Amino acid sequence: MERLDPPMRRTPREESAVGDRAGTLRATALPLEVKKHLRVYGSAIQQVLDAGTDVICPHAHAVAGEVLYSVRTESVETLSDLMMRRTGISWGSCRGLCCHVEVARLAGSVLGWDAAQQAAQVRAFESEVAYHLPTEEMLRREAE
Repeated sequence: MERLDPPMRRTPREESAVGDRAGTLRATALPLEVKKHLRVYGSAIQQVLDAGTDVICPHAHAVAGEVLYSVRTESVETLSDLMMRRTGISWGSCRGLCCHVEVARLAGSVLGWDAAQQAAQVRAFESEVAYHLPTEEMLRREAE
């Protein structure tokens, strides 16, 4: 019979950091589901919260700060990249279609997109969602 190594234990310093992050989230007035979602940012939670706490997608539990944080730190080039890969907003039940215009505005404010570039990003994102992540409604319309 093979022996299993005991589970890794956190050092006191690691435990303190985890506790600090949990305390940071507990101190916010954000809904519980948003707090759970934001845990994926680990040690960057405070930076995300400092960038903005307005909930922009209730389906994916995303806040404005994670959009801004991702644009500033993850070499985002397109709205689709931001929505589908960097934040995962597109994996919410809405596919990101409830907030993509607002996300384009936020990302554009950092990336220097003018209104025309934002509109082009929105159209490209809608096209990618229709192709890669169609909703039941989209599939019904296509079948008609």
